[in-house]
Parts: sequence; structure tokens; C-alpha cells
Amino acid sequence: MIRLTESVTELTDLLRGLGLRREEAVSYEQLLKGPARSAEVAAATGLDESLTGAALDHLAEIGLVAPLRSDPSCFAPVTPEAGLDVLSALRESDIRRARIATMTAFDAFRRSVRPEPEDPIEVVTGAAMNPRIDSIVKSARTQIRALDSPPYTEGRASVEPQELQQLADGIDYRVVYSRASIEHPGMLENAIEVCLAAGEQSRVLPTVPVKLAIVDQEIGFVSLSIAEADVNRALLVIRRCSLLTALEALFEMCWAAATPLAVSAEPNSRPWIEPVDQRILALLAAGIPDADVAARVGLSRRSFFRHLEQLMQQAGVDNRFQLAVHAGRSGWI
Repeated sequence: MIRLTESVTELTDLLRGLGLRREEAVSYEQLLKGPARSAEVAAATGLDESLTGAALDHLAEIGLVAPLRSDPSCFAPVTPEAGLDVLSALRESDIRRARIATMTAFDAFRRSVRPEPEDPIEVVTGAAMNPRIDSIVKSARTQIRALDSPPYTEGRASVEPQELQQLADGIDYRVVYSRASIEHPGMLENAIEVCLAAGEQSRVLPTVPVKLAIVDQEIGFVSLSIAEADVNRALLVIRRCSLLTALEALFEMCWAAATPLAVSAEPNSRPWIEPVDQRILALLAAGIPDADVAARVGLSRRSFFRHLEQLMQQAGVDNRFQLAVHAGRSGWI
């Protein structure tokens, strides 16, 4: 059985763990034996009276003790719930700050230390990013899978000659674009459609979780999402490890959920609809708003809706949903 003095000493240690100073914890322990003035606490504990005075004031401030109404210079413990909540919140705040400081320091360490060859994760920053990306992409032997979204580096709204050459060499490209990619000025016409015509398999989602590319099943790189990215900040290069396996699974989930994008097929490959109608359907399937679709295909709003009505009549359907189903089954998109 624990004696009272041992129990109180254990409580003192626990209170110090919550952030109380030694003199505050010892003073609180003494007050648990009975109300006392600062001088009496000092005499009983051996502490300096100036320390006990400050300790009692702080204990009263956070709600662990209070002065007696009959004698304001005399303090006694009160129901500790509110005071303990204050201490817990302060300690949690300290832990959060320590966590942020530790992660920041480790991030600085990872950036400054050259990784060993066996390190599966490498952090690349600044001017070293683009050459590193180029070397990884050039290493592809069979396939490249990517999740793509803005922001882009200057001049990105154009086709990558390296991709066209790799497509011609038989390397498979599967890319899931965010809707923001489709809407990015010049990106659809100058890059995506050209790659589609060269054989890229493309799909679109409203958003993608990260900017990601995986080369074969050996190496990948990740930058930040559209909501967070600073294009000059950092790039994670991941070699074969469990994280790369998880990123492969993430890509395949996005691919399965995405809508196929086929805006660049040859006109003769869709004999049942006009090229402008095929483009309208493909852009609508990509989630582009009506007004933007009309602008991209060079139609007024009235002409745009007239084309939709004609497509629904041709398909023998009454609404857009039925038109989308018919378009998919008939190979219109």
C-alpha cells in the first residue's frame, strides 16, 4: 500500500510532467496538506519565499489553487479540472511546436546531406530538379505512368519532344490529368492533344492528389499538389521500396476512376459525328464547363447548344446523361 507521502511525491512528478516548475509542484503538494500562506509554504518546503509567492500566484492563475475569502493571503487547492485542462493544452502546444521544429530540422538535414546509393528516397531541390527529372524519364524501358496538374514551369504548355520520341519507340504512356491541366492556357491544344495523337493514353479527374510519375516499376518522382506546390521547392525521388509500391497503387486507383480523354482522334475514325461534335463531347467528358467548351471550339453559346440538341437527336436520347452513355458505347469519345 502506498503511503500518503509517497502518493503526493508521485503526484508532484506527474504535475512537473505537465509543465509545472519544481517550486510550483512542491508548493501544490504542500497545500494538499492544508491551506497556507506563502511564508508557511516556504518554511514547510525549504523553498525561498519569493519563489513560493510566484508559484502560488501562477497556480492561482491556471486554476489549481485559490485564496481563501476569509484570508486572501492564504491559499487552498480547488477542484483541479479546469487547471489540468490548461496545463494539458499548454503541453500539447509545446509538443506540436517541438514536432514542427524537429521535422523542419530533419528536412534541412535531408536537403543538405547527399544520400547514400541505397537510400530509397532522395530530396532534390532548385536547379537540380529538371535535370534529375529528364534523366529519370530517359531511363524508361517499357512504361511511364503519371498524375499531372498545374502549376507548370514557364513554357510547359507545349509538347515534350522526349515523350514523342519514346512513344514512337513503343514506350507506353498513361497519364491522368487534372481538370486544371485541361483548362490551363494552351495545354490541351499544344501538348495533350499532340501526345494523344502520338499514342499517349490519357484520362482526366477533377483533381489529382499529387504530381507523380513512375518509370517502369523501378523509380518515381513526386512533387506537391496543385493546392500546395511551389514549382521551385522540392522533388522527392523514390526508388524501389514500399512507398513506390503504394504510389503505384495510388496511380492505378486514379486511373480506374478517371474519364478517358480522346480529343485528338483522326476525323475519319468517327464517321458518325462531325469532328467539332467529337471535340465537344470529349471536352464535356473531361468536366469542362459549357461556356469554356463553346469558346474552345469557336462556337457561340447558342450554336453550342444547337450542336448538343443535334447530337441528342442523332443518338435518339432525351438528356445529357443518356447522350454520354450512347457516346461511350458508340465510340464517339
